[in-house]
Amino acid sequence: MKDRWDKAAVILAGCLVIIGGLGVIYAVLTLRQVKTQAIAAKNSLDLSRETAVRQLRAYVCLAASEIAFKEVDAPEIQIHMKNGGLTPAYNMRWWIGLAVGEHPPRGPLVDPPKDIQVSKSVLVPGGKEIMFAVWSKRIPPQLVHFIGTTKATIYVYGKVTYGDVFGNEWYTDYRLIHGGSEGVRLSNKDGVPTGNLKVDTDGNHAT
Repeated sequence: MKDRWDKAAVILAGCLVIIGGLGVIYAVLTLRQVKTQAIAAKNSLDLSRETAVRQLRAYVCLAASEIAFKEVDAPEIQIHMKNGGLTPAYNMRWWIGLAVGEHPPRGPLVDPPKDIQVSKSVLVPGGKEIMFAVWSKRIPPQLVHFIGTTKATIYVYGKVTYGDVFGNEWYTDYRLIHGGSEGVRLSNKDGVPTGNLKVDTDGNHAT
């Protein structure tokens, strides 16, 4: 009789071990499933946030440009930037560089000195900011006759940096030309030869 009880105890103990092992396996599988679901939920939340940022963030981009030759060796230039996003662009800073030379350029255009004064502003959704380029030196006389050709293309280039409501920072690099291989077209505007600048093949990038 005692042998039977011993065998029954052994069998019971074995069953308990098996049940316990199955319980551990189930618990491990459950934890893995919970972890997988948590990762999936986090990825879904991150994707939702990224989508919200893309849909709602500020997008500052080039809207228009103009060059007016009131003085043939120092034309007036305007760059129009627009916020095409749904939220304001904060702490918007920019600089503008001017150059005259061959097209395409033989080397990189010169960036402004690090201590250059930059303009700062807030641009509301749909708002526009007009930036004016000022010539510190007039175009050399030997190039004036060739302005608008591949020998003397006017380069207007620069960078706009701004922040969004989510605390991210973005930028827009631009490079416009008056000239190049396609030539130029000017119209008479209040007695002043005026035209639009063209986007160059290089030097344009935005985030």
